[in-house]
Amino acid sequence: MKTPDRSAKREPVWPDDPAAAYEKAFNTALRSLTAASRTRHQVEQLLVRRGAPAVVIDRVLDRLMEVGLLNDVEFARRWANSRSNSRAASRRVLRMELSRKGISSADIDIALADIDADDEHCAAADLVSRKLASSTVDLTDHQQRLKLRQRMVNMLMRRGHSPTIAIGIVDDVLLQRTEHSSGADQDDEAFSLP
Repeated sequence: MKTPDRSAKREPVWPDDPAAAYEKAFNTALRSLTAASRTRHQVEQLLVRRGAPAVVIDRVLDRLMEVGLLNDVEFARRWANSRSNSRAASRRVLRMELSRKGISSADIDIALADIDADDEHCAAADLVSRKLASSTVDLTDHQQRLKLRQRMVNMLMRRGHSPTIAIGIVDDVLLQRTEHSSGADQDDEAFSLP
């Protein structure tokens, strides 16, 4: 006996009545927005995948924007600030990610205006400091220090920072950490009992 293919998605049945179709699409969009913040493009793609009529999709999206449940500029601002602070992502990477989410270039420009080069630099330096704090690498060993330096530079470059900026940030943080640890050693020696 042949088992049914459960992986094949069935096309949802949309009511013929325009008001009922609108209500179904609106409720689908609301459930989606309840789970997570989304862009207009993401909600539109969800409704297209579900088979909603194009006329209904446009009306639902317009209504969601009218009542403030969809706002691409605010979504982009929150996304960019979060990714910049938590991952030290550069503006270049943020621009790419937001573009993939269907945000317009004008809205991306508005969102990224809040993040300047100093913010990028501070977030990257903070990330490197956190990674170094959890590292067990002996910074006095030249080979291990070089390997760690390269790993940190590569990490920042994957987040969209240029090689020159990444090297500068990593070298600054390593220098501060070395000075801090050598200063602590000198303090220990100064306060040691004879």
